[in-house]
Amino acid sequence: MSIDRRLRNCATFFRSNDAGHVRFVKSLGTVTDAIGEWHDWEELIAISTKLPSHGPSCRLLHEFRVISSRRYESALSITNKMRKDYLKSANLNARGSGGDKDKAGQPVIKAVSTTAA
Repeated sequence: MSIDRRLRNCATFFRSNDAGHVRFVKSLGTVTDAIGEWHDWEELIAISTKLPSHGPSCRLLHEFRVISSRRYESALSITNKMRKDYLKSANLNARGSGGDKDKAGQPVIKAVSTTAA
């Protein structure tokens, strides 16, 4: 199962009208979209390298790699921001400063954030 599919499946646990859960699902969607876009470029590169007209010196293939690298950096940045935001929140709640309201969701938040990283 792809990481995108696993993250989307985890998001179904957060289907609610609670503003925090809605923000989390939106953030998760942003992360999975960024990872998916990078993955698509990687797949295009893999397909292109199999074509005889796109050898190692192909400028188009080089440009695909540059774009893929940018997409990777973007996805990594978005993922790290989400992990930082939600793990920080989960850690505060675990110490008692955030109340008991979100304690049930902490293991899922940590698991999803770790998977996204």
